[in-house]
Amino acid sequence: DLGAWVDCEVFTGPVDALQRDGGMVTVTANSIDDLAAVTLRKPFTRPRKAKATEVVRDLLRHVGARSLRIPHLDATLPRAVTVVTTVKDGPDKGKERDKGPRKLQLKRSDHAWAVASRITEGVGRVLLPDGAGVISFRSRPEKACLTIDRRVLVAPPTIRQATSGGPNVWEVVGANPKGPKKAPRAVVALPKWHPNSREKNAWNGVPGEERQIVQNQHYKTQAACRAEAVRRRDAALARMVEVSVQMIPVCPWLRPLDVISVAGVGRVRANKFTLPLSDGAMTVGAIARPRAR
Repeated sequence: DLGAWVDCEVFTGPVDALQRDGGMVTVTANSIDDLAAVTLRKPFTRPRKAKATEVVRDLLRHVGARSLRIPHLDATLPRAVTVVTTVKDGPDKGKERDKGPRKLQLKRSDHAWAVASRITEGVGRVLLPDGAGVISFRSRPEKACLTIDRRVLVAPPTIRQATSGGPNVWEVVGANPKGPKKAPRAVVALPKWHPNSREKNAWNGVPGEERQIVQNQHYKTQAACRAEAVRRRDAALARMVEVSVQMIPVCPWLRPLDVISVAGVGRVRANKFTLPLSDGAMTVGAIARPRAR
């Protein structure tokens, strides 16, 4: 409907490989996060109560990132990434030692992007770069940002059923409250009809359980723990159906996790797409959650 060409950056990152075979040139280009997947130049330490967004921002700047779109959130470092307890070596060295404050302490052998992604996931967000090279700290979108109808489709959508291993039960544990109360927790499992469910993987009547336990100090209630467990369960359900769409290249601004509405399929979540460098169709790969039977 625009009636004109639109210039849009779809790639900003390192060229990993370049190969020429006659008139054919093959270029392998990675996204900007590949530059952040390096080890630290010097040790990196932050207290446990430091704001998670500030730590992620400092960590990425430590390895050279400058284009960041990371908001200021009150969430502190998740307990899952605070793994070091300092120890005071006093006169009682060799006996029972006094424990100091816990903190995030990274060595020069740690990779910046991996740690930053783990911190981001611990506060319920996703760390993603866009085509212009800006790294953003975003939540998982739930509203469709694009409708792909028959006007732009060049072929019917391809739907493939896919089954894979991995967890079939998710247990999320929240923060330990003060006093005798126990930490909130919630357990969610794949439905019985799923090929990877514990019922389908039973052996001699004993359910085959592959449990993933997630601890997050930011969850204060059982409802918050259950919402996170359901989100992880739904993500596993979504991976069961893969959708491929060939269309006229009209949306180079798509990002992973964006929700799109596809004619004849419904709402799906984009996870990759390709753009032609000459005349041709744009291909969008997505995942959809199957309907329960």
